[in-house]
Amino acid sequence: PAPAPVPQAPAAAPRPANSPLPTDPHAVWSALLGVVTPDDGILHSCLQRCSAVSLIRGNLRIRHPENEMVDTPRMVATLKARLFAATGHALDVSFEAGPAAPPPPTAAPAPLRAPEPSPAARPAGAPSNTPPAPAPAPAPEAVPFNKDEFLNDPAIRMALDVFKGRIVEVRPPGA
Repeated sequence: PAPAPVPQAPAAAPRPANSPLPTDPHAVWSALLGVVTPDDGILHSCLQRCSAVSLIRGNLRIRHPENEMVDTPRMVATLKARLFAATGHALDVSFEAGPAAPPPPTAAPAPLRAPEPSPAARPAGAPSNTPPAPAPAPAPEAVPFNKDEFLNDPAIRMALDVFKGRIVEVRPPGA
């Protein structure tokens, strides 16, 4: 069977004039962690042990523990898609191995996107003072599950070795 296609990061969308490229790596990191969910599987758990080091000219440098395998093509593509969802910008990523840097001592980070005003917050019939919202960026394509690719993923292999596990298929009765 042919390997499943690697999810591609969306093409850079035209940036509105009021949306400059982010420069604070920690704000971008916080926004990224906000959009990466447990449904993202290994990426979600890996990012919990990583940290943002710098953000220079649209390249987010990420520090990861030496035994983490976050720089696989599939994880990088998913990471870029999640960064786009979090910031509205097509950012690149690069990696370095080492201990995760502690987050900066700050209060809650400022959101990278302005919150959408709710229609219920306006009195009925009152004109909106805000311009219409731009069309939402197309969501990244869902990647079909490929069992062979999953079983041969280096991160899965490493997890199975570390935890001395095995993968079994469970089917409902009568299936």
